[in-house]
Amino acid sequence: MIDTPQRQPGESDITQLLDVLEDEDCRAIFGATSAGGRSAKELADECGIALSTVYRKVEKLVRAGFLDERVRFSGPGRHASEYVPRLERVEFTFSARGELDVTVTRIDDEETQISDRTDR
Repeated sequence: MIDTPQRQPGESDITQLLDVLEDEDCRAIFGATSAGGRSAKELADECGIALSTVYRKVEKLVRAGFLDERVRFSGPGRHASEYVPRLERVEFTFSARGELDVTVTRIDDEETQISDRTDR
């Protein structure tokens, strides 16, 4: 499983979110999981992306909090990782003073506010 260390929200979180959102492969993979958990092989087939690329993009999505990795059991002694969506909504709010607030709502109803209080 991919290790996702806990960190305090900050500007690096915003950068990470934007990096994932601008990546076409990440968006395709995240979209494919909306119908239910998918293995890396299923994601590669469904999205038309090389399996090695899927593994890199899935790791990026898990680290950014878009996906969770779970174990799928498919018989005695057989199991594989599957990826399910964790992120429900991302809201960006810009103030008149140039402040950026990002609110992330996860499927488990956990809401996290990420603020960048610097002028842009």
